[in-house]
Amino acid sequence: MSKLLSDIYQNVKACVRNNTEVSATFDVNIGVRQGCVLSPFLFSFFINELAVQIERNCSHGIQLHPDMFYLFLLLFADDIVLISSTINGLQKQINELETYCQNYCLSVNMNKTKIIAFKKGGKLSKKEIWYYKGNVVERTTSYKYLGVYFTNILSWSTHTKYASVQARKALIGILRNLRVLGDINLASFFRIFDTKISPILLYGAEIWGLKYFDCIEKVHLFACKTFLGVKMSTPDVMVYGECGRFPLHIFQQTRVIKYWIKLLNMSSHRLPKKCYEMMLLLHENGKQNWVSEVKNLLFSTGFHNLWYDQKVFAPSLFLNTFTQRLKDIYQQKWLGIVSLSTKCKYYSTLKTHIYTEGYLSCVNVKKFRTALSRFRCSSHDLLIEKGRFMNIKREDRLCKCCTNNAIEDEYHFLLVCPAFDTLRRKYMKEYYFVHPSIAKFSSLLTCSNEKSAYRQYYSTETALLQVTDKLQRATDEGKISVLVMLDLSAAFDTVDQPKLHRYGLSDLLLQWASSYLTDRHKMVHVGRERSLGVAVSCEVPQGSVLGPVLFVLYTGHVGNIVSDHAMSHHVYADDTQILESFHPSELNESLQRIADCTMTDYNLTEKLQRIQNTSARIISRTSKRAHITPALKELHGLPVKARIDFKILCLTYKCVRGLAPSYLSDLLHPYVPARSLHSTSQNLLVIPSYTEIFRTPQVLHSTSPLECSSM
Repeated sequence: MSKLLSDIYQNVKACVRNNTEVSATFDVNIGVRQGCVLSPFLFSFFINELAVQIERNCSHGIQLHPDMFYLFLLLFADDIVLISSTINGLQKQINELETYCQNYCLSVNMNKTKIIAFKKGGKLSKKEIWYYKGNVVERTTSYKYLGVYFTNILSWSTHTKYASVQARKALIGILRNLRVLGDINLASFFRIFDTKISPILLYGAEIWGLKYFDCIEKVHLFACKTFLGVKMSTPDVMVYGECGRFPLHIFQQTRVIKYWIKLLNMSSHRLPKKCYEMMLLLHENGKQNWVSEVKNLLFSTGFHNLWYDQKVFAPSLFLNTFTQRLKDIYQQKWLGIVSLSTKCKYYSTLKTHIYTEGYLSCVNVKKFRTALSRFRCSSHDLLIEKGRFMNIKREDRLCKCCTNNAIEDEYHFLLVCPAFDTLRRKYMKEYYFVHPSIAKFSSLLTCSNEKSAYRQYYSTETALLQVTDKLQRATDEGKISVLVMLDLSAAFDTVDQPKLHRYGLSDLLLQWASSYLTDRHKMVHVGRERSLGVAVSCEVPQGSVLGPVLFVLYTGHVGNIVSDHAMSHHVYADDTQILESFHPSELNESLQRIADCTMTDYNLTEKLQRIQNTSARIISRTSKRAHITPALKELHGLPVKARIDFKILCLTYKCVRGLAPSYLSDLLHPYVPARSLHSTSQNLLVIPSYTEIFRTPQVLHSTSPLECSSM
């Protein structure tokens, strides 16, 4: 091996290239080949002699308990860190470094070489001076090592401020490039942010991420507010709610726990593992450190059993659960802030949980999207907002455009103020402003999300549950409901192909879609016989991936027509349900009959259970006199009542985890106690009043919290 390495480094020549010009070659007698695979290993062998020399000739390193291990230095490539617990011990190590450099013809860059004395406070004494080759080594209070700024008091504020400045510079550069490229959609914008900016902000978060740093989050919020086009004074909760984003502090904590799991699985001879065992011992003796904060985090999120076990099974699954738990806790906090803030008075009627608003992806014209974002987030120039900065009392912020003596807020401006009545009649349906209400205001500013076909997490089950829930709610409010169920005959065969050209397709994409749809023929195949081909002008290809998408585009205006007439609706492929509920005071008997029909019949459950029992007896050949429970267990069959509870709990889990349609998730609300309680971290749901449960026990927002509480 020695001869092989000698042959590699015999007659090594190099040259200098400047653009297209190349200098003459010259001999290279020192150093390793740049870019060679062997070079890092050869350098490690070379520098390892320094570590051996210091450990052999020096003392007073840092002692790691409980196995009495002494740490003298850290090596990472050409970066060397000398560590000592005494003044003389550190000077001795510097002297050994000086001897080693003289023997091996190395030099130390004194401009980058610094000394930090870690202590709780106070100035350095006159004795705390160190020399290298007779020159005083510069002392400092902070130093950047491997991309992270260390301070003499181990505060991470310096590093986070530096990281936020660098991230903001990178973000501004990206925003400048995006102005040249034009507007991009929400998903692409935040994909760029998570790929380019988040790594800068969260670098080293495994160590410092347990604390919240406002400067880190400000960069994240700056990106969100820039995309929305709102003012920088816009409340953070509104910005998170619109973009469907969560604070970076959540992902900081996730990185910490991920590193903690890595330490648990690490070999005992590794230095990070030894440090962890020492901090764990100090924590058990009452000393607060990184380990103590990890324990507090696990306890606050309900994972105290993992701390006692000091072992995590299925780490990837646990990390997903842990991250979701942090999001759920923040969602409760977010809902509490939105509900109590006067600035979020109308915003709280629009949103009850954090998710990405549909208009941010649907509205392609940036100025229209920005205008809607500003209005929804109260980032406008109405007096209700300007008055905050003009020290005008809320009740005195009256509209100057009319004589109604009403506060100039979003509701008054959009639906009430007579000064804008002409524009209102031109662009709105009369339903909204003839008899305005908060419900109509919320409906007008909320994106319609009543389609369930061909979408992730949307199914026939969720569609049926939503329609049923609306009917039962209307019955509870004393209303009569009329449900019109429409079914389009041969729906896919009646799609008018020329009309598909109206849905935003342009240039090359329009030509591709046109060539795909036009000049198509159809024939009938029976056995070995085929009919003559017939040209097809009204149809999307059956069985194609693109067919459902084109059909949804084509029938999208059906929902708009129903909404324009102020009626509720739900669309699933070619099935459309139109629902209208009203208060007919003279039809009390009919109302009672409808209420009785919409309630679940307990006798039906018993009948279904008898059917299941009979089926189990037939399959397992169990006699009529034998008990059916062993047969059901053998067939792994849940009783009907348990199966219903299981389905409710599964759907509730999907709703709170963002895996269900928003029209179902909006029915459930996280429980936010008025003060800090043990139940805060249990992710409970708001349980309706006893009267409401008694009236409509089968409504989702009544059954789900009760089932979860019983678990």
